[in-house]
Amino acid sequence: MTTLWSFGINTMLRVFLLAIPQPSWSYSLSPERGVTQALRLTTQVSESAPDTIVANLTKLLSSSGIPNDFLHQKNRSLLPVTFELLDISANLLSMLLPHQRVNFASVVHIESHFGLLRFTVSLDRERLCPDLQGTNTPCAVNLLVVAHVVRPPDEVFTASSGDQPVSQKTHTEAIYIDLTIIVADLNDNAPYFPKLGGSDLGIRNLYVTEECPLGTLISLPMALDSDSLDNGIRRYDFHSASTSVEIRQHFQIRLFRGIGIQCEHMQLDPENRMLDTNLEGLDAPSNPGVIPCLQVIRRIDREQVNQFNFRLVAFDAANQQGDVNVRLIVRDINDNYPTWSRVLTVYTHDGRTRLVEGLQPSGWMQSSFNGTTDNIRYWMTTQECTSQRKLVQLKADDQDDPETDNGRVNFQISEQSPDLERIRRRIFISGDHIYLTDSGLRGLSLMNISLLVTAKDGAGKFSDAWLDLHIEDCNDHPPMILMRGNEFSLVENSRGQADLISLITVRDLDVENSANSVFRCFLNDTRYFSLKEAVHGPAANVLVGGADQKLLTDVESPHEFVSNPPSTSSFDPGRRGRWSVFRLETQPTVHFDRESTARYIVMLQCVDNGTPALTSSRVIVINIQDVNDNHPRFYRKEDRQTLMKQNQMGWNTKRSDNLQSTWNLSEQKTFEFRIAENADRGSLVGRLYAADPDSGENARITFEMVSSTTRVEANQGNSKLEPDQNERFTVSTSGEIHLIKDLDREQQDKYLLHVRARDNGSPESLSSTATVVIHVEDVNDCHPEFHGEYNFNVSHPF
Repeated sequence: MTTLWSFGINTMLRVFLLAIPQPSWSYSLSPERGVTQALRLTTQVSESAPDTIVANLTKLLSSSGIPNDFLHQKNRSLLPVTFELLDISANLLSMLLPHQRVNFASVVHIESHFGLLRFTVSLDRERLCPDLQGTNTPCAVNLLVVAHVVRPPDEVFTASSGDQPVSQKTHTEAIYIDLTIIVADLNDNAPYFPKLGGSDLGIRNLYVTEECPLGTLISLPMALDSDSLDNGIRRYDFHSASTSVEIRQHFQIRLFRGIGIQCEHMQLDPENRMLDTNLEGLDAPSNPGVIPCLQVIRRIDREQVNQFNFRLVAFDAANQQGDVNVRLIVRDINDNYPTWSRVLTVYTHDGRTRLVEGLQPSGWMQSSFNGTTDNIRYWMTTQECTSQRKLVQLKADDQDDPETDNGRVNFQISEQSPDLERIRRRIFISGDHIYLTDSGLRGLSLMNISLLVTAKDGAGKFSDAWLDLHIEDCNDHPPMILMRGNEFSLVENSRGQADLISLITVRDLDVENSANSVFRCFLNDTRYFSLKEAVHGPAANVLVGGADQKLLTDVESPHEFVSNPPSTSSFDPGRRGRWSVFRLETQPTVHFDRESTARYIVMLQCVDNGTPALTSSRVIVINIQDVNDNHPRFYRKEDRQTLMKQNQMGWNTKRSDNLQSTWNLSEQKTFEFRIAENADRGSLVGRLYAADPDSGENARITFEMVSSTTRVEANQGNSKLEPDQNERFTVSTSGEIHLIKDLDREQQDKYLLHVRARDNGSPESLSSTATVVIHVEDVNDCHPEFHGEYNFNVSHPF
């Protein structure tokens, strides 16, 4: 018997720093049956090498707030718990080739009895969560695990009985665990400056206008760090590549925090302070990244110096550094900034175009600082699985002479864009168009991309625009069926209860809130087996009733436990899709007899709700495991060929059909053999044949003599039951009967043997007994003899 325990606990288990709040528990009486939720546990580990123990599931389960009665016996000792891995998250699956993903156990190893958890691959935050590089959003991997708790007969516990046993049979409880492992970042990456494209030859060109006001801010290239913000960029410095006096006499570096903010757009008060003081301050690493600005502190005269060359260096929290060469070019006065068009041309997946209008929150008013409009925002949609490469045509105008550098506008993705590395892997700009890279838009955990695009003229003046790309899910993921194998065993003669054959996990990696990720599963034949959903997720999609929602179901009892509902996670777990765990069970009314049907084959099929619907299927083979429930049967030698033909026909049954065993032998109880009385010792008298409908050791037969030979008087039909002390025959284990002593038909012409055929079954063998009659055939081995004296009278006439 199996009980399904499932909990929603408003707690997060942080191994290193976080305390574990104890949830409150209550009882709920409800006769309903249904799908349960998994016990949600969270632990934190650092990035680690392969085969490192990262968690102890037994300890996590014991400290999860589950009442002690669930996991401990009355003597307070821990009940035996075995763990089984059911599923892993998509970021772990992505480390495997597609054909390997059904065997996800090759990535995760759980010691079944002690719950020690290891990964066979490196836990590298930057590889597991590439879209979270440069952010403080925790990187998480998810495992779906079931803990099988076997309770002895006198320790069965239910909500209604307290500590009193309610059953005298072994009771199995299944606790489903949705385990989230947060991979804490290590500072194992140095800062770097990304290349901007083909024109980037290792030198970044910046521009400054001569005679610009003191305090003018110029945007510097921003370094990236694949580590989290806590381990990321802390400061910048610069070193002159020509004359050290020149650069430091005219400029200094100012650092700010923010997203999508260009230094040129910042305004300083007369005392050289930021008007918006919330943007400045480096003491809170949870704030957005560091923005480096170059501030003019001395008048610039182009006739004295027309450019500055320096090396910009970025330092992270561990003083690891990355650098880039910068050329600051002094230009003549440029009057005009690029101005973004009110509408942009968007290319659709069917090859058509449409216009999208930009939104200007504060109207089309000129900014008092640089003459540009506030950042305009364009909103557009595209499909996740689009095969198109060209997305948007960009357009911005500059009132300066288009034949000069001052009037030529170039476009680039701003380094101020959030999640810049994620954007660069998917999108690039060439000319005045935005294109998709070969990676496309598939597999994004967040279905929205916001990028800041800079329109810059040849004199370095620029304007920014936001492009918000909403990605529509398309049905490109069929349901994925995850099983530990395709063949399973079931002990025969089970009836009266639903026996668990296997737990099967099904997942659809389409977006969770899309109908494309909703699926249903069914068997092609339910006469012998059933498929029942035991638990599903993610929990956020199944919370419907707060504390009154059913979170636990006991298949043997109508009583249920209810706990507080789980809280919303504060981290981005990546795309998990929808998943369900199904129980493949036997129909309780079916009696499985291996001798009747030795193998069953069913088809599991899962179909999603997408258009068109996608389908996955798996063939499941259930082999009936033999029980020693049949006695050996003696049969005639003439039936041996028939038996061999029947066995061959059975095992050649097509795999698409259930294997029907064919056993049609007439049992023989008496056998007769003949042997010449002058046969030599060791002669073969005959051979007995027996077969067992069972299999394996249960069908391996040995023969033995039951008792001593029974004597039969010569020329008499009745046998005397006293044993013959001079045993003349023996039976080998293979059933051969041999002569071991000389025979004399004139003394005894018939022998009666009892032979037992015994199987090798366990724990108790079964046997049958046959009677063997051996006839001794006469041989002309005696001369005629006269006995006594004979008198004859002869009459003769005279």
